[in-house]
Amino acid sequence: MNVYRYTLTELPGAMIPLGKQGEDGRTRIEVDVSPWLAEHPGATIALTVTMSNGDQYAGAVEVVDGVAVWKITESDTILAGYGWAEWRMDCPSGDTYITRKARTHLYPQAGATNGNGNPFAPIAAQVQEAARQAKEAAGQAQESEQAAAASAELAKQAAANGGYIQFEIGDDGRLYMYRTENVTFVFEIEEGRLMMYEQA
Repeated sequence: MNVYRYTLTELPGAMIPLGKQGEDGRTRIEVDVSPWLAEHPGATIALTVTMSNGDQYAGAVEVVDGVAVWKITESDTILAGYGWAEWRMDCPSGDTYITRKARTHLYPQAGATNGNGNPFAPIAAQVQEAARQAKEAAGQAQESEQAAAASAELAKQAAANGGYIQFEIGDDGRLYMYRTENVTFVFEIEEGRLMMYEQA
């Protein structure tokens, strides 16, 4: 039997393997809930399981020496794919403590189906969705690149048609002017000021 052990702090973000589709009694999941029980004596532990199709049911969990034991049976291995498991503590005071959901995974059994004739349907669907998202992201990146190129081309055309001029202070403290050949200016000193006029 495959035994997988977790603490309450390890559950969030964990990927819990449930074995293969159709298996019975070959996998056991153990979660140390002793910190909960030490703080809340008399509390009960329950488990909610979400299958790959979204259906939920109460998992069969038994607490032994502060450890919540979930023995994977045929009722837990009906549908292959990814699901969720959530452990809950109900206190005598009426308070309820719920862990964050842990991801579960059930491998498809050779020759088994998920009701649609395809034993790998859940995995294939996830791969297709990931591919779709990647393609969409690539398309958005390409559109952004094309838009930037179009803007640069417009700026280039504007510079060629209407002219372009830029002033810059160099490292030597001097003022430098850069311009396209189709822009001509005349400089004159008026009342102690340097004036620039565009030449017609």
